[in-house]
Amino acid sequence: MAIKKVKCEYYQIVEAKTKGREKMFDLERWIKKIDVSQYQKNSRGYYEDKMRIENIKYSKIYKVWFLRFLRIRSNDNPSLCTEDSQSDFLELGDKYVSEDVTCLYDPSNSVIMIQKNLHSVSPVGVETYIGATWSGNEILSFRRVLDPSAFSKARNAESCRNINVRFADVSNIKKTGVFKHSISAILSSTSTLNTTNLYNSQRALPLSQTNPTTLPSYIII
Repeated sequence: MAIKKVKCEYYQIVEAKTKGREKMFDLERWIKKIDVSQYQKNSRGYYEDKMRIENIKYSKIYKVWFLRFLRIRSNDNPSLCTEDSQSDFLELGDKYVSEDVTCLYDPSNSVIMIQKNLHSVSPVGVETYIGATWSGNEILSFRRVLDPSAFSKARNAESCRNINVRFADVSNIKKTGVFKHSISAILSSTSTLNTTNLYNSQRALPLSQTNPTTLPSYIII
C-alpha cells in the first residue's frame, strides 16, 4: 500500500498587540459564532477563486476541533481521459471543482495545525478568512510555532543544498541589525514591502551564501 506523506504547519492565534503585549485568541469564540450551513454567506474571495469553511467537528476523545476549509475553483477546470484516448473537458454547469484543507485546533494551547495543500487554501488564506469572518473588534494574526530542533538538524546534516528561511515582523528585525549579517543581501529585499508586520515570508538561501552555523537565533528555519 502506498504511503502518502502529509506536511503540516503549526500556528498560535493571537490578537493584535495592546500596550506592547500580545494575547492569545480562543478560536472557539469564532467556531461558536459561525454557522457552517450558510455556505454562500460564508464564501470569501481567494485569489481568482472563492473559499469557505465547509465543516467543523469536535473530538471528545482527542479534545481538539477538526476544521475543513474549501477552495472553490472557478478557473482551470480539469479534463478526463483514458490511457489511449484524447482528453475531454468536464462540463460542470453550475458546479465547481473544490479542493479541501484540514486543520486541527487545540484550545488548551491556542494552536492550530494546518495541512499543507498546494492546490487548496494556504495558511495565510486560513488566517485571512478567519479574520474576515470574525465579528469582533480584535485583529487576529497567526504566529508560527518554531521547530526547536531546526538548527541542530541543519548543523548535523551531511549535505545541504539550500535553506528555507521564514521570518516575521520585518520592521522589528531591521532594528536588531540582522541586515548587517552575511545574509543581508537576501533579506534586504523585504525593504521594498510596505508593511509593518510580515508573517510567513520565505527566502531560499543557497548554501554558498550562508553557513547554517552562523545564522542568528531569531531566524526560523
